[in-house]
Amino acid sequence: MINKNKIISWSLYDFASQPFSTIVVTFVFSSFFTKHIAYDEKIGTQMWSNAIAISAVIVAVVSPFMELLQIIRAGKSCF
Repeated sequence: MINKNKIISWSLYDFASQPFSTIVVTFVFSSFFTKHIAYDEKIGTQMWSNAIAISAVIVAVVSPFMELLQIIRAGKSCF
């Protein structure tokens, strides 16, 4: 049987940790990258935007195949 306290504690942990990583990746690291790592702020912004766009396309292409693999292995869909 599933322990209700474990589910609640995991939910609270996920609720607290997800915004932190989202803020760091979205605002803090992107600003650091464009201003300090790239040699020009305009080029850095373009490079950062391209990296985010490429990663979004990769996730969009790979996700259906990963769900198919999960369906084959477990025999049912998560959704």
